[in-house]
Amino acid sequence: MSHVRNMTDLQQAISDISGKDINFEKKTFIPEFALSNVISKPAVELSLLSLDVPVFQIETLTDNIMKGAKRCFAILLLIGHGKSIVNFIKHDSFQKSPDSGLPYTMDQLGSVLEDKEVATKFCNEQWTFVVPFLRQHEVSRLLDERIILPILNEESIGEGQMGIAYKIELHPQCHNLPLKDHQAVRKDIKYKGQEANNDKALDDFRREVENVSMLTHLKHDNIVRLYCSYIQGKRHSLIFDHADGGTLDDFLCGKNRQGPKELQVLLALAELASAIDALHNFTTTTLNLSLAGCHHDLAPRNILVQEETFLLADFGLSTFRHPKEDSLTLFQEVRGSYLAPECQILVEGKFKPNKISQPSDIWSFGCILSECLTYLLRGPEAITRFRDERIGNVTQDVRWSRFHFGPGKPNPAVKHWLDSLEADEADEAPYSYCALMIKLIWQMLSMNPDERPPAKTVCTILRGVWIVSFGHGIEAQLDKISKANLDIDSALSRMRFESWLFAFHQLLDKAYEGEPESERFDFSKIVKALKETYRISRCSTQETTESAKHRQQSLLRYQHTKLTEALPLSYQRDAKDKLDRLLLSTDDVKELGDLSTATKVDDANIGALLAVKRLTVLANEGRLIERSDLVFDQSKITNEENFGIHSRASLEGEPVLVERVYYEGSWVDEVTGPELRLRLAAVIELLHAEATERIPGTLYCKGMFHEPSNRAVGVVYILPPLREEPVTLQDYLNRSHLPSLDDRFKLALDICRCIYNFHKAGWLHRNLHSKNILFFPANKAEWTNEPWIVGFSRSRESKPHSFTHGPQDNDLRSYQHPEYLTHQERYREEFDYYSIGLILLEIGLWKTLKELTNRERFQNLNEDEFKTEIIEGRVPNLKRTLGTRYEQAIRACLDGSLAEKLTDSKNNDDACGRFKSVVMDQISLKV
Repeated sequence: MSHVRNMTDLQQAISDISGKDINFEKKTFIPEFALSNVISKPAVELSLLSLDVPVFQIETLTDNIMKGAKRCFAILLLIGHGKSIVNFIKHDSFQKSPDSGLPYTMDQLGSVLEDKEVATKFCNEQWTFVVPFLRQHEVSRLLDERIILPILNEESIGEGQMGIAYKIELHPQCHNLPLKDHQAVRKDIKYKGQEANNDKALDDFRREVENVSMLTHLKHDNIVRLYCSYIQGKRHSLIFDHADGGTLDDFLCGKNRQGPKELQVLLALAELASAIDALHNFTTTTLNLSLAGCHHDLAPRNILVQEETFLLADFGLSTFRHPKEDSLTLFQEVRGSYLAPECQILVEGKFKPNKISQPSDIWSFGCILSECLTYLLRGPEAITRFRDERIGNVTQDVRWSRFHFGPGKPNPAVKHWLDSLEADEADEAPYSYCALMIKLIWQMLSMNPDERPPAKTVCTILRGVWIVSFGHGIEAQLDKISKANLDIDSALSRMRFESWLFAFHQLLDKAYEGEPESERFDFSKIVKALKETYRISRCSTQETTESAKHRQQSLLRYQHTKLTEALPLSYQRDAKDKLDRLLLSTDDVKELGDLSTATKVDDANIGALLAVKRLTVLANEGRLIERSDLVFDQSKITNEENFGIHSRASLEGEPVLVERVYYEGSWVDEVTGPELRLRLAAVIELLHAEATERIPGTLYCKGMFHEPSNRAVGVVYILPPLREEPVTLQDYLNRSHLPSLDDRFKLALDICRCIYNFHKAGWLHRNLHSKNILFFPANKAEWTNEPWIVGFSRSRESKPHSFTHGPQDNDLRSYQHPEYLTHQERYREEFDYYSIGLILLEIGLWKTLKELTNRERFQNLNEDEFKTEIIEGRVPNLKRTLGTRYEQAIRACLDGSLAEKLTDSKNNDDACGRFKSVVMDQISLKV
C-alpha cells in the first residue's frame, strides 16, 4: 500500500481490517486474501526498517514473510512485537513456513518467543487470523473450538431425526466452493443436552460423511453434493450445496413456490428416480466398486428443491452392501408417513423393528409420487386433505397417517383418494399422466415387497410418463399447424411425430411389464429433441413466408431423426411401420402423389409404396386404361425355355422371365371380360412402374403379349444380371443341402417383408408358393441373400368388390386357404398369410409341401382336414428345429388365430399390423 511509510502505518492498516468482517457469532476475523492486500513487499520492508532490523537481513526476511509468514508478522505487529518475526524464521528448520504452524500452542511458542507474556498475547490474537478456507472434498477436518468460522449469516431451515439444517452464507474470500451467492447448507449432527450421546453423534456423522462422500463419485446431478465437513467441539457439521426451493415438503404444501411447474414436476421426479436407481445400484469406475445401496428414509423432507429439479438428500440412515451380501437391514425408528409396511411387525400389540431392503425405498417413493400427483392435479391445499384422510387407528394406542395400517393391511383411504384422482382425469385416459402415474404407484405400493418394481424400472416409467405427456402437447401443436397450412410438409411433420409417439407408447407399455429392452432408450437425447421440437413448432405458427416455413419443416425433420435414433431398434421399426400406415391410409389420388414426392428425400421405400398405393386407388376407381406401349407382339419373344412353371426367354436380346396367365370363357364375357382384362392391365402397369421396381424382392415388368393359340397372356419381367442359373425355392428344397439357421431365418423374413410391403399399399398377391420365389445367385454359396417374388399376374387390389379369378385347379391348390378353395370367401389378406405360413413351414423343415404331405394320412382329405393335419402333424416339428417363436409364428398364419383378430377389420392396416407383430417381429428376433 502506497500510504504505508513505516511500521506504525502498517500496524494501523491491519487494525483497520480486523474489525471489518464479523461472523454469525459476532466474532471478527481477517481473511487471508484481505490481509494480502494490506501486507505488500514495500510495506514489509519499511516496517522492518522501522523495527531496526539489520539492513543486510531485510531483503531475505521480507521474501520469507511474503512467502509464508504474513499472518504471523501481522499478529506480532498488532501485539507490538514485530521484530520477533526473526525468531519464527530462525526456527523454521528449512521446513514449513511460520504461517503453516498456526494456530500455535503455548508450548510451541515457548521456544520461539522467550517472553511468556508475549506468547500469551500471540495465542489470544492469532484466532482472528486463523480462519478456515473451505475447499471441496476436504472432509472430517478437526477444528479447535476457538477457530472462528467464516460464516457471515445462518438461518435454521429444518430439524430432522439426524440433526439440524441451517442456511449459511460464507465469506466470499474464504472458500472456493461452486456456490450461488456464496450460500450453502450446514447440517449439524448433534444431540442437544445429551453429553453421553456425543459418541453416537460422531458415529452418525462419520456414517453420513462416508455415504455422501461415496455418492460424490457418482457425480449425479440429483444427489445433493457434500462439499466438505468438519468437527468442532461437540458440533459435527457437513456443508452441502444450497437448494433455493427448500424441501419437497415445503413445495408440496405451498410454503415455497419456487420450483418446477406443471409437467416439469414429472421430469424432476424422473430425474429423482434416476438418483434413487444410482443409489440402489452404486457403481463407480473411479473406485472400481459396485454396491447395493438403500436410503432407508425417503420422505419429502429429505428431498430438496433446486430451481426446476429435485435433489436426494439426508443419507444418515443409508447403507451400502456388496451385491452378494444379504441386503436386509434392521429398520431404525424414524418419523414420517412414508415408511413401508415391512419396516415394523406387530408383536403383542406393539410395533417392533423388522428387516427391510431396497423395495422399502420403492414403497416410500410411491407414497411421495402419490402426493406429487395430488399437488399437480389439485394443488397444495389438497396435500393437507390427503394427509388428514389417511389418519386412522392402527391399534388401540397407535394412530398415524401412513399409507398402510401395518404389514399386509393397506390403508383404504389411499385407494379411495387415488381412485378419485383417476376419475377426475378419466377423459384423458388411457395416456394422461394421471392414469400412467397411478398405474405405477399401485405397483410400487404392493404390500408384497418382492412384487414392487426395481428403481431402474420406476425411473424408466417416470421418464416415459414425462415424454408422452410432453409429446402429446407437441402433437397437438403440430396438428394445429397442419390444419392451418394444409400443405404436405406440415402433414408429414405431424405424421412423423405421431408415429414416433405411437412407438414410444408401445415402449412404455412394455416398461410396466419390466421388459429390459424398454429401458434402452437415450433419455437425455429425447429430452433435448422434444424441447427443440416444441420450440420449433411454436415458432412455425409465427412464420408466414414459404421459405421460412420450409426451413422450419427441415428443422422438424432433423429433430424427428434424433428422436428416432434415441429409441431401441425394434421400436424404431414400430415408428417406421406406423408412419407407413399413416401415409398409406389415404385414398386421395392427388394427396398420394404429393406424399410420394415429399417422402423421396426421407425414405425412397415409402415413396415407392405411396406410388404403388396411388396406382392401386386408380385401378380400384377404374381410372387405369390399357396402355398400348405395354403390349407387344409375341414374335418378339425368342429362345424360350421352360423354367419351373414359368419360362426364360429373350426380348429383343434382353433376358426376360415369362409368366403365362391362362384365361377362361369369362374373359370373353361382355360384362366380366373387360373388367378382368383391365385388372391384368392394372397389374402390369403397377409392376411396370418405377416405384414398384424400387421395392426389394420385385422384378420390373416390361409388359405383356397375347398368345391366342394357348388362350394365354404372357407377362414379361426383366431378369437381373445372371451369373448363375435362376433357381426357384422349390428347386432348392428338392436338391440343396440344408442352409444354416441364420440363412433360413433371414430368407423367411425377406419373403414376409416383400408381401407385407404390398399389403400396406393395398395389393394382394393371391398366388404365393415356393415356385414363385426365385433366386438369381451371384454364386452358389450365397443364393439365400436375395429372394425375388413373382406370380403377381393374378394379383388385385384389396377391395371387397374387385373383379378377380377364382382359385386355380392345379397341384398348387394346397397353398391356398380352405375357405377360398371352397369359394366360401373372397380373397383377403390372411389368405396370403396362410400361403406364407406354408412356405415358411417348407423353409423351417427344408422340405417341399408335397414331400411333407406325401404320407398316407394326408390322402383323400378335404381342404379343412388337410389344414388341420398340417397344423397338428407338421408344425410342431418346427419347435425343435427353429424354436418356439418361429413355430408359433407359422401356427398363427395357419390356424386362424391371426385371422380371428381381423374379423372386424375394415381396412388392411389392422391385417398388416397384426401380421407384423405376430409373425415378422417374432422371426426378426432371430435375425
